[in-house]
Amino acid sequence: MRKNCFMALSGLLLLCTSGVTSASTMLQCNLDNHHTITLDISSEKGLVYDYKKTGESKSELTLIGSDPYYAKILGVNWSYQYFRFEKGTYSYVVYNRNDVKLGLAVFHGGKLMMNRVCVGDVILDREAYVYASEHVYVDADGAEYDYLIEE
Repeated sequence: MRKNCFMALSGLLLLCTSGVTSASTMLQCNLDNHHTITLDISSEKGLVYDYKKTGESKSELTLIGSDPYYAKILGVNWSYQYFRFEKGTYSYVVYNRNDVKLGLAVFHGGKLMMNRVCVGDVILDREAYVYASEHVYVDADGAEYDYLIEE
């Protein structure tokens, strides 16, 4: 049911984001480990996560239609939001702290396995980002703290 709902929304998502006709990059950045992460919005596939070596065309991991989650935590002087994709017992968390620090954290079960920050220029379509955050599944109450990356 969740997948069907998300796939139905993905068509609406596409229509409301910057006049895109097939696929649009919502977020892309180079990580400090010489890899690139990309979140694309696609009319056929919904929100797509891609991880590959910077400059390479072949992906190391692409998650398509994997029922992503979104969460946002607001502190007194900070904010933290993320899109989380699951594959088996792994969670791939593309996070945004204070609209300044973006990165990728990988969890196995509840254990943080990797945390890499974006370096250099970041491509961020804010309109698509906000729209996607409103149209994917929100992580369960309290779960967002399981994926909070401390500064």
